[in-house]
Amino acid sequence: MTVSTPQARQEPPTSIGAPLDPDSVTWRHFGDSRQQLFFIRTGGWLQALHPAVGWMLQEHSDTFSDPWNRIFRSQPLIQAVIYDEPVEAVFGPTEAERVSTARGRKVRDFHKGLNVTDDQGRSWHALQPDVYYWTHATFVETIVASQELFGTPLTPAEKDQLIAESITWWRRYGMADIEGMPTDWASFETYWNRMLDEVLERNPTSDFPGDSRHLKIAAPPGVPRLLWKIMRPAVNTGYYWLSVGITPPRARELQGLDWGRRDEELLRIIRFAIKHTWPLLPETLRYQPQAVQARRRKRLADKRRARPTTAPSTAA
Repeated sequence: MTVSTPQARQEPPTSIGAPLDPDSVTWRHFGDSRQQLFFIRTGGWLQALHPAVGWMLQEHSDTFSDPWNRIFRSQPLIQAVIYDEPVEAVFGPTEAERVSTARGRKVRDFHKGLNVTDDQGRSWHALQPDVYYWTHATFVETIVASQELFGTPLTPAEKDQLIAESITWWRRYGMADIEGMPTDWASFETYWNRMLDEVLERNPTSDFPGDSRHLKIAAPPGVPRLLWKIMRPAVNTGYYWLSVGITPPRARELQGLDWGRRDEELLRIIRFAIKHTWPLLPETLRYQPQAVQARRRKRLADKRRARPTTAPSTAA
């Protein structure tokens, strides 16, 4: 299959999005630090199991030599699309959305000109809408899964709302809608299951997280090298084990990952511990820095709006 560079959409979009503001489901949960437990699950397996993404990372990324770089380079840029926007009360909703869309297109443009041919002779482009949408969908699904596994599960209405917001989020990248764009949770689940059953496949990039347990991966940003040297074997093994457990069973099967009943019982205990200790942690640990700053801006804006206004008195 040969895929050409996607062209801009000519007809108006048909699916309806929802605002990405401080009252949105996305805004409340995307910056949750528990999603750091999903790095291998989301980026190492679910994204990399897509043949286009897997082979693209192999040929155009430093994933194998410095896997942390891919994570810590892209995460702040993607979070900026959600959190680093002007306060609507000052700039107005139209200007705020324009700035957020500009940030989204900056993220998109990092993928311009990236083409690859996989081992089956299929040609892919990084900005092919159905390829790019899959990576977007994994972030949306991670919001649901992280709350399901380690927090408070989203209600059916919240899941539908999240998918509506994901349409707005998607369009901030300036990408064309894919055919059959999910518009609610039911249609998203149908899309998700079809991808797992019909599109995803094991490849050298998706195999890397297993190999990386034995590699001397550089310390994550902010962790002293000596401390990381001591921690690395346990962290690599434990984080890999946890990643296997929280990965969807169908993806585990595709990747050939082993998981047994005792593993599941231990994971259940860990899930319980995280779920019940998380609310006791300070905000700076519970949320990523950009989300913390956005939450503080929201509280400040709420206080300003709540202040009573007094009319100037007039002398008799």
